[in-house]
Amino acid sequence: MHWNPELSIGWLNGWILLAFYLAVMFFQPLCYQNRRQIIRRLMFHPRDTMAVKRVMPITISLYYMMLILTIFLPIRSDRQLLLWGFCLFGTGMILYILAVHAFAITPLDQPVTKGVYRISRNPIHFFSWVAYYGVGLATGSWLIIAFNVLSGIGIHIGTLAEERFCLEKYGESYSEYIKRAPRYFLFF
Repeated sequence: MHWNPELSIGWLNGWILLAFYLAVMFFQPLCYQNRRQIIRRLMFHPRDTMAVKRVMPITISLYYMMLILTIFLPIRSDRQLLLWGFCLFGTGMILYILAVHAFAITPLDQPVTKGVYRISRNPIHFFSWVAYYGVGLATGSWLIIAFNVLSGIGIHIGTLAEERFCLEKYGESYSEYIKRAPRYFLFF
């Protein structure tokens, strides 16, 4: 693991993982009949407080810097880091795909509570983070992990706004759901 990565362009760089990550993010919603509604719903981020309005542009910038940096980072040859990185990335992406599927098949007038939403109220965010921790390990980059942590803090602030929005929109059914499912995973 290193803080000061040697940047290069090559065939065995993080762009391979990034390409898969972005392909899933952009193309999976297009597989459903109500794709416009799904994309609109996925892209909606309430900005109900000044903190959210200030933090989200910084968060999005950090996120994009992390994605761009990934292109220039070689995948490490350390087998143990590589194995852990690929396992985290693969697990994160599989659960992310399942989360988007549950999101896509849930009617707009209901909160999403089925599938992986039983174990996390925010599985799209959470498993995207997990996948990108895997990218950080596979490339041996503390910088990727730091960007992921910092953007995760910003996304958390946005998540709190989303939950307030869902409480207003879905009322008691979302309030009951909050009691059953953790915000991110297991106990937190």
